Amino acid sequence: MNQYLKFFGIFLPLAAIMTFLAHSGGQYLAALAPEIMAKSGSTINVAGGIDWITAMMIGSAVALFITLLICRYFNPILVTILYFAVQTVCSAPLGLAMYLHWNENAVMKVTALVLILSSLLTILLLHICKFYNIRDAFFINIPWKSFLLCLVATVFGLFSANIFNEMLNLKDITGEVLGGMSLNPIGILAIAVIGPICEEIGFRGAICGGLIRKGVKPWTAIFISALIFGLVHGNPAQIPYAFIIGVIFAYIYWRTGSLIPSILLHIINNSVSCGLINLYGTDANDMQLSDMLGGIPTAYYWMVGAAVACVLLLMVFDRSLSRDKCLRPDR
Repeated sequence: MNQYLKFFGIFLPLAAIMTFLAHSGGQYLAALAPEIMAKSGSTINVAGGIDWITAMMIGSAVALFITLLICRYFNPILVTILYFAVQTVCSAPLGLAMYLHWNENAVMKVTALVLILSSLLTILLLHICKFYNIRDAFFINIPWKSFLLCLVATVFGLFSANIFNEMLNLKDITGEVLGGMSLNPIGILAIAVIGPICEEIGFRGAICGGLIRKGVKPWTAIFISALIFGLVHGNPAQIPYAFIIGVIFAYIYWRTGSLIPSILLHIINNSVSCGLINLYGTDANDMQLSDMLGGIPTAYYWMVGAAVACVLLLMVFDRSLSRDKCLRPDR
């Protein structure tokens, strides 16, 4: 309990302070140099500076980094730095394509290839640096009943998280890019297969598993890995949803000791998104579950019911596994 109190006792107040400073600083800079700030991004404007959502993203990221340093949890920092470094290096072809003013279809294909290349290179470097163990991470020995339970629980969880995300109505700054990538085979491979494998190895295997193996309490490790998973998306519309599914996937990984269930669930989640875009085109980005369910009041009840079902099924899933299936520090 002391470990939980130490981590969250530092992170939560610090996140609130950093969010306030980011928002106030953005307003001050916007007023000081309106023309420069207006050109720096869609979330910056002369009147409002940095909006609260963006400020919360910045504040949470800074607070998490400082908290990890204070608590001496260096593993998540190193993995995240490696993740971004590889993405930056591999993005050179994309920058060249945009500089040469290639057509949109060509740029989307290059973007997909960059994602595949960076994902594969990240997996390789994480293995070389011994951030995760292939033999342990991909070994699975759980009953089919347990796997089906976590599958159904995750479906309910994703359903609830999707409605919650819609209700927040956050700005989507990457929807067009992901939509364009989903319309070609290379993009589908990148988004629906290679990307999920890399993210599960990195955020669940290397960060969550790495922390637990170093003696960090499981729920602290789960929270840290899920928060980083949400923040690295860098898209306000994706962060809450990514955080929620990050918690579910990390919990399943902790209880099974294997990345296979979370990888399969992640692939299913991303494949559904790609499938909807291929079926409905750009209209898929405007589709709302709340509208299909009869509006906000009815959708709210569906959201709560699905969340409760998810938690209850995960409890049954937990009981279906013997305690020796938990990911332990010595594994």
